[in-house]
This record gives sequence, structure tokens and C-alpha cells, in this order.
Amino acid sequence: MKPVLRLSAAIFVAALVFGVIPLGQAMAQVAKLQGTYTLDDPAALPKVKTAVNKVAEQMGFFAASIARDRLMEANKPAQKLVITVSGDLVTTQFDNDQAIRSHANGSTIDWTRDNGEKVRVTTTWQGTTLTRAVSSRDATRVSSFSLDATGNVLTLGVEITSEHLPQPLIYQLTYRRTG
Repeated sequence: MKPVLRLSAAIFVAALVFGVIPLGQAMAQVAKLQGTYTLDDPAALPKVKTAVNKVAEQMGFFAASIARDRLMEANKPAQKLVITVSGDLVTTQFDNDQAIRSHANGSTIDWTRDNGEKVRVTTTWQGTTLTRAVSSRDATRVSSFSLDATGNVLTLGVEITSEHLPQPLIYQLTYRRTG
């Protein structure tokens, strides 16, 4: 066995022994979660607007108008979501945005966005939910991906925290598996 494969196997076994990864649950979710999804939420944009307004209402008039515009621009619902899994590497891509690929073991990676901004990405399994946190200098966006019992409906939960916001921006969107 090659040294890299031995190390990977040892890490996986250690994670199982210490209960970090419930084997049956994690493996079943990996198999189920991988796929292509399309937005299946007629109220997606109103949901985001409601969440943005809830945060902006707690800000002063001038700051609220700027915050609304920036938050709406940064939280346009993606029409398509692709999740791929290869071993413990998970890749997520929204529409034609830059794909993010990282290990789902809780380790943090440095990643550079298309616009040159440097961020930190952490991906973990929390029960049957895949959670990905993207942290920049100004904010942290935590996206959670979970399937319903049929395996065809994916709920994307989003929570954005920032010292510039009076409270977290929180909303959920629904996607349906295609193909």
C-alpha cells in the first residue's frame, strides 16, 4: 500500500474510532447528496428580501439602504447547484461561479475568489448535514446542505454573520435534484 493511501486509511479509521464520522450515516449521505440541483422555490427572492429587510430594519436609514443593496447583490439565489464528492473532498458550485473544493473533515483551507479576495473555507459533516463556512475579513457565510427523506429535495440554509450587521442574516432555499 502506498504511504499516501496508508495515511488516508489511518485518518479515516481514526475518525471512525473516535466517532467523528458515523460510518453508515456519513457514507449514505455522501452518496445521496452528490448531484445537480435546480432552484425549486418560487418564493426564493422574497425569502432573501425578507431576511435582508429584517436585518436592515435595525440599522440607521443611510446604513440600511447601503446594506440592503449589498446584501441583495451578494445573496441572489443561484438557479443551479452542483455538489460532487470524491473521497472526503467535496466540491460545491453555484451557477457558473467558481467552484469550492475542500476536505469535509473540518480542516480549514485558504482559498482565493475570482475577484482576488482571500478567504478561509471549512467543510464538515454535522450529522446528515454538510456545512461549509466561508470566512472573509468582513463576514462569515455558513451554508448547510441537507436532503429530505426522498433524497430529491435539498434545503440550503444560509447564515451570514458580520460585525457590520446588527444580527445574522438567515434564510433557507429549496432545490430539486435534476437527472
